[in-house]
Amino acid sequence: VISLVCGLLFGMFPALQTKLVDLNSTLKEGGRGTAASGGSSFRRALVVVEIPLSLILLIGAGITIRSFLRLRHVETGFDSSNVLSVRMGVNPAKYDSREKTVALYDEVQRRLAMLPGVQVTGITNSLPPIQNDANDSFTIEGRRAGAGDEAPIATVLLVDPGYFKALNIPVLRGRAFLDSDRVNAPRVAMISETLANRHFPSENPVGKRMKIGGAERANMPWMEIVGVVKDVRYDGLKGPIDLAYYMPYAQVPQRGQDIVIKTAGDPASLANAVRAVIRAVDADIPLLRVTTLEERMSQAVGEPRFQTTLLAVFSGIALLLS
Repeated sequence: VISLVCGLLFGMFPALQTKLVDLNSTLKEGGRGTAASGGSSFRRALVVVEIPLSLILLIGAGITIRSFLRLRHVETGFDSSNVLSVRMGVNPAKYDSREKTVALYDEVQRRLAMLPGVQVTGITNSLPPIQNDANDSFTIEGRRAGAGDEAPIATVLLVDPGYFKALNIPVLRGRAFLDSDRVNAPRVAMISETLANRHFPSENPVGKRMKIGGAERANMPWMEIVGVVKDVRYDGLKGPIDLAYYMPYAQVPQRGQDIVIKTAGDPASLANAVRAVIRAVDADIPLLRVTTLEERMSQAVGEPRFQTTLLAVFSGIALLLS
């Protein structure tokens, strides 16, 4: 609407200007050009204003392009190459217990691992760089909150041992999760590098204990911190990295999980084979999403890319007009 109004307004202005000129008086003036000189002054004023405005727009476009290029090279904490992600729509009525849910994901991963070109598979509830499905507070054993202080909040991830391998997320201290970290095993957790630096600045967090929630959830079980992993971006590529802690999926299984598949070649070429495997396990399971992590990385910069392109085009047009 603004574009149409501007087009009509500036399109009609010259016609209105011509209509207001008294041609008879102008001819009698002997060509002294009073009206013309007035129009020329107005046009000169427009040019004087337009040039600095176009320069400001160009500077803004340059800054935006530089910011976009930096965004493309932000450290994400994971390797997105050759990774396919799949999210299944698990029916809660059919898979109504933890045991059934775990068995389903175990069987799907077992069959996927047999496909040619599949190197490793893993599962997670949140998928970088733009899918953060859960945040919750946490308590560190021996740390007393002050009066009125709330428990710190972090991204909560439910993953299996293969997740860190599939995305090549390095373990900085301690160990990663093991296949033996299951329901009947002692509760364990892993924390991100930023969480470790902020809450254990001068000590090794491995061996310490933490639990989900604050003082209001006193019955939550304690988890031993067994490892520290590199920071991973789950909330987009802009801004600071959030705190995060990881729990073994098999100890707190949920239905809404993504399966990540590290492949030797193009992951998209395995999409049909992956669909066939899941249908063979349960033909009633719909696939809510099948995509590569490279595509998700492209989506993460989609809006900044569009804004940068738009501003660059407008600044170029402004330069040409000037």
